[in-house]
Amino acid sequence: MGTLSIYPSHAARDILFQRPVNALTGKITGVNLQTNSGAPGGGIQMQVRGNSTLLGGFDPLYVVDGIIYSNASIPSGRGYANDAANVEMEADAVNRIADLNPADIASIEVLKGAAASSIYGSKASNGVVVITTKRGQPGAPQVNLTQRIGYSAPLKLLDTRVWSREAAIADSRYGDVAAEYFGDRDRVYYDNFAAVYDQRDISYETLADVRGGTEETRYYVAGSVKHESGTERNTGADMQSLRANVDQRLGEGINVQFSSAYTRNENDRGWNNNCNNYGCHGYALAYIPGFIDIRAKNEDGTYREPLLGPPSNPLQLTELGVNHEETNRFTGGVNVTWDMWKSDRQSLRIVGGGGLDTFDQANNVWAPNELFFEQDEALPGEAIESGGRSLFWNWNANAIHTWTTDAFTATSSAGVQYEDRRLSIFSIRTQNLLPGEQNVNRGTNTTVDEELTQERTIALYFQAGLNLFDDRLLIQAGLRAERSSVNADTDK
Repeated sequence: MGTLSIYPSHAARDILFQRPVNALTGKITGVNLQTNSGAPGGGIQMQVRGNSTLLGGFDPLYVVDGIIYSNASIPSGRGYANDAANVEMEADAVNRIADLNPADIASIEVLKGAAASSIYGSKASNGVVVITTKRGQPGAPQVNLTQRIGYSAPLKLLDTRVWSREAAIADSRYGDVAAEYFGDRDRVYYDNFAAVYDQRDISYETLADVRGGTEETRYYVAGSVKHESGTERNTGADMQSLRANVDQRLGEGINVQFSSAYTRNENDRGWNNNCNNYGCHGYALAYIPGFIDIRAKNEDGTYREPLLGPPSNPLQLTELGVNHEETNRFTGGVNVTWDMWKSDRQSLRIVGGGGLDTFDQANNVWAPNELFFEQDEALPGEAIESGGRSLFWNWNANAIHTWTTDAFTATSSAGVQYEDRRLSIFSIRTQNLLPGEQNVNRGTNTTVDEELTQERTIALYFQAGLNLFDDRLLIQAGLRAERSSVNADTDK
């Protein structure tokens, strides 16, 4: 079967490009969700409960089909080109949970407190988000095809002052120079915000999946193609994903689950958020008086250099500036379940699994010499090549015992876990570029930065739970011992 949906105006953005954790908004107590920005492909930050640290991050731990999933935010370096006070925080970095296709998600569960800490240790201090993806069901193959089409439009843009010729000339910031913009007209007004945020290109999403199988073998295969057009000129985000989940029964009580997914994300996120050199639209437009038409060009097609206001033209920046990001990601894992023993009231299950999550991110930022705000710099023209490579892999083995009586249900589990998490980040920044050059080796002032972090952890845990009074009362206790490379004494 198939569906076709058409969404006009801003509704397309909300429906077509919902991020995975958006589904939790307003549904779970103690969870706060905030978007990094409104740019295409933007990330979302989740905070479970309150802050557990004053200086560290508050992102929860993400686990997808038993695989520890990286949610790293790697800055593009655009903050350097914007002369930002905080280069990392003010560059709208995308947290990588955005690589997960929402259409593949079957359920999301948030673990807090002892339940999270005993199973996942200290890294679960901010909570754990457990995501399970869709799987096949026995039966004839079922094919689903969904096509959505729409476009995005801003609900409201900021208004600026409508100047009279007399008031503009009398203003000490403009004086007689303002007369050149008015000519013989008494009032002039240009909606410069609308000129920058006037893109209304089509956005679309194509989803296809097939599922089915037998009692012995079940499968779920899905693919998607998305394109999100931003309202700012020359911005947009693209995503292609492919997932294959297979379940196989090997014998009496033995089941194997295989999960895999590949995702490619690419976006041009524009020039927004904060800056200190008028190299972002919101900051520059706030200082450009409404009687200046930023669309005006010279005879050779270049934008006119402003005589008043900040040394910046946001339209020039949208055409010449580059803020590009591309990410390729693979996640795969295997889980094996053995129903070792089962009676009328008790059961013992052995569960083991492992998997890896890896991605490679590349960013390209370019602020060429021609930009008006770059011409005022001591070293005009800037190029930044940055990115990162992440590799997470983990395995675990667990025993789960369940005892059910008329008065209570007791569940206990014990196991061993191993994790290896690596993240490499690099940045190459070059200033004073040769005119027209974008390569980082075409400038005179180059700064290189690289960071490698690695964490290895092995742990033993035990957890017990008791359900009483028809499941109205739950008593839980847990114990965990772990040895980690981030401990002060790695041998303890």
